[in-house]
Amino acid sequence: MNSTQNQKGAVKYSLLSVAKMLILFLRLTSEQTSLLFKRKIEGKRTISEWLRLFEQLAEFDKHADNSRKVFIMHVWIGVVLSFFAMVIIIGVENTALLDILWRVVLLFLLLHLLLYWILKKFDLSNRLRTFFVPLLKILARESEEQSLLTLTMELASSENKKFLTSNTRTPPKKVFSWSKIWLGLIIVNIIAFFWVMSIEPGEGFYFVFAFIFLFIAFAVSVALKTYPIVITKIYTYPWLIFSLKMADDTTLAVEMTDTLIVRKVHKKNFRGKVKTKVKKIIRRRDKITISFEKDEYEVAKAQNISNEKSKKKDVLLNKSNEKRHVFRIENREKILVKNDTDTEPSLQAFLAKIAKAYQTMQPIEN
Repeated sequence: MNSTQNQKGAVKYSLLSVAKMLILFLRLTSEQTSLLFKRKIEGKRTISEWLRLFEQLAEFDKHADNSRKVFIMHVWIGVVLSFFAMVIIIGVENTALLDILWRVVLLFLLLHLLLYWILKKFDLSNRLRTFFVPLLKILARESEEQSLLTLTMELASSENKKFLTSNTRTPPKKVFSWSKIWLGLIIVNIIAFFWVMSIEPGEGFYFVFAFIFLFIAFAVSVALKTYPIVITKIYTYPWLIFSLKMADDTTLAVEMTDTLIVRKVHKKNFRGKVKTKVKKIIRRRDKITISFEKDEYEVAKAQNISNEKSKKKDVLLNKSNEKRHVFRIENREKILVKNDTDTEPSLQAFLAKIAKAYQTMQPIEN
């Protein structure tokens, strides 16, 4: 009973998301709409101005994600229902109704696929709403109202083509690949069509000939493949860079970069069936730099701060100069991605790193 109620609630919520998504889209400003196309932003503004820009975009993106699920669900439901409807109509031999149904179903499917494709093109990284907007709300409480935050942020997915830095395939494609064979067969079939039509044996003969010919070609092209096939793609994703002066005159600067490694392995078992396994790994590198005024802060007692890099997960480095205590936390970690949420950084872990730097300092007592 509870599972049924949960399913109904999920569907109701998803359908409501479609309506909310449309309303939010109509309310977007021209700048917010342009960000859906560019999916990258650079600038210097107050935190309140950044929040006004991003909060509505983040809400729109949340409902757009739910709407895409609804559209795909509707496509599958439409395909199944149209199949059963056609079977019933064919049984009563109503060709006029069948023709109307076919047009309605085709329009329904094309409309939903088009909406899905458009929303996919405008999809923003979930990090905007799960990480950056909540972080801005916290920073707003810890900084002056007119403090300017300098920001460079990528809003596209980490697997966007523009972040692709390496694409390797083992073994490499052969000179006579299956794709080239198919291209040649298409040309041969065009020639064969005109030849068969010239001797007038009937169209049925040509289609049987073409089917057999293409089936043999497909079998040959599959046999030419060498397994296993390993395709490795590497995406370098410098998604967030920002700096801000806090209310206590400290300066916070952040650089966050992910290197995503996607490895696809195509294997053929002893029965000839090809299986594909996909493995994703993120090598995450974060740099957090905090500068403290020497006139206001001093290093806390009993703090042992290293000035040399090590292989530890978090490394706190002291880069002080004449005027400021400068601490840099460098984080490197390896993440095995099992689902999309694994790619999103943890806000709590990020705040814990900042707290680590603050724990090393203490205000100078006047």
